[in-house]
Amino acid sequence: MINKNLVIFATGASPYKEKSFTSEEQKQVKDSYIRGGFNYSRLNFTNIVLMSFFKWSLLKPKEKRTPDEIGMLASYDHPVDYTKKEIVKKF
Repeated sequence: MINKNLVIFATGASPYKEKSFTSEEQKQVKDSYIRGGFNYSRLNFTNIVLMSFFKWSLLKPKEKRTPDEIGMLASYDHPVDYTKKEIVKKF
């Protein structure tokens, strides 16, 4: 049991789909997911290597890819930015 107010912010390029907390924790924890973006051409060398491995993990037969995997693969060639300043202002 948490005896303090706790707010957790998370960000990522994928849509938010699941909660990381139990139903009891959700009563005490305010969580917020702020969708970000992805621009492969702006990554540093280390992140290029890591994201290349991630890309390879997504390269399975097209009919087995999820919509999120299809979108992520497309973002390697076409950068995405879902950031919105008005979302942050509400906090």
